[in-house]
Amino acid sequence: MPAASSWPSCTTASRRSAATALGPRAASLLAGLGFSASTATPAGGELSGGWRMRLNLAQALMCRSDLLLLDEPTNHLDLDAVLWLEDWLARYPVPCC
Repeated sequence: MPAASSWPSCTTASRRSAATALGPRAASLLAGLGFSASTATPAGGELSGGWRMRLNLAQALMCRSDLLLLDEPTNHLDLDAVLWLEDWLARYPVPCC
């Protein structure tokens, strides 16, 4: 998975259109982690360390998997994002044995 800072640089308008094309799952993840249209538009390198960590968490949660290992996922999250993540993980589909 490429780091956010290695993504190609592009114009603000094209970043906005790319963000809207990601679909409802990505939009829900980004919104739940506190991203708004204004925080989603900077290139990954322009984000602070905390926002880059949120972006990395969103990338990990975008990938559907049978096993999800998260090491201290609430670091750099505010209370609203922690509560959202707790709810999201509680609803995460668990594969049948």
